[in-house]
Amino acid sequence: MYLDYSVFDSFLDGVFVVDKNLNLVYCNEVAANLSGNSYRRLKYNYGKSFTKFIKFENEWFSDKKILANVKEATPYLQLRMLTQDGVPNQVLVSIQRVPRELQGPDHWILTVKDQTVEQILHKKYRRQLKLKEESIRALKDLDFSKDRFMILITHELRTPLSAILGTCDILLNKLYDNEQQRDEFTKAIFEQSTYLLEMANNILDYTKIQAGTMEYFIEHLDIQPTVRNCLSAYEMWAKEEKVILEFKVKPGEKSICYFDIERIAHVLRSVIHNAIKFNKKNGRVTVEISKDEPSKSTLVTIADTGVGIAQEEVCKVFDDFEVGESLNNHQSGTGLSMAISKRIIESLGGRILLSSQVGVGTKVKIYIPNEKVLEDEVYRKPPIKSVGQDFAA
Repeated sequence: MYLDYSVFDSFLDGVFVVDKNLNLVYCNEVAANLSGNSYRRLKYNYGKSFTKFIKFENEWFSDKKILANVKEATPYLQLRMLTQDGVPNQVLVSIQRVPRELQGPDHWILTVKDQTVEQILHKKYRRQLKLKEESIRALKDLDFSKDRFMILITHELRTPLSAILGTCDILLNKLYDNEQQRDEFTKAIFEQSTYLLEMANNILDYTKIQAGTMEYFIEHLDIQPTVRNCLSAYEMWAKEEKVILEFKVKPGEKSICYFDIERIAHVLRSVIHNAIKFNKKNGRVTVEISKDEPSKSTLVTIADTGVGIAQEEVCKVFDDFEVGESLNNHQSGTGLSMAISKRIIESLGGRILLSSQVGVGTKVKIYIPNEKVLEDEVYRKPPIKSVGQDFAA
């Protein structure tokens, strides 16, 4: 019973068969392609010297003595097979003697694997594995951040709630000394309640942004009045903190751009709040509006003389739930305010950048488009709110 070499025709690996004199007896089409020969040419030259058509670097397999000690399949050797043009192909080659009961004369089979394809597949596998590992790592980091967020939000809720309950207990039992002290306790309740409402709004805004349900009403307006209003809201607090507020704009020049009044005010309040809260005594917060011609934007710059943020922490400022050791110097509460600000500004078609230096201060730049850069449906006037709608929301 003789082995019919045509069974190798459908093999995915290259197969050569040679006799004891290194003459070519058989090859499949894959082997011919790997050697840079035409399949038809090699078939036509069966019986002729194998090394005339198939060459390896360092003249491997040029001596028929290599076959003498081959009985079973040899381990794969990593070699370079040279094509007719001299181009090397990375291959793995194994030699196996055909059992005597399956053939008449002595024949040897050379199995050739295209290592180039295997390397590509291996790289692709490694790349996919790396992406999966990065995804798993990112999910673990997010899971850790959310756990930390839950601990943080519990603490952030408990502190003002405890203060409110304690102050209410004092008022209910009339444990204050005079009217002035009573007014101070009432003011403390108001401040803590305002803080809780702001924190709840931040969480609600974040969930809306994550779900893609945040609505925008972008109008073509002068942004100066909005910036002035946001600064004015913090004037009294800034005086209490002994921080100077400064507003810079070219006299008589309007700053018309495309923005959502409510959303941009949210961002401005958040940044100005942090700039005052983490400033130094007798420090300064400067808000400046200018034109940025290269980006065709209106630039709102908010600079403070506060404690600043370490360079290695700056890149984390806009991360979700991020309130790290150093970031505590410039962001409080849930760690969502700057993340929300970034999402809002980007949704308006703009950019927000932050630079900082420890001991010198922090500068936030907000770029707001002067031209339409988004879908037409977001450029619209906001609906008229009924009385009490804000409180109901």
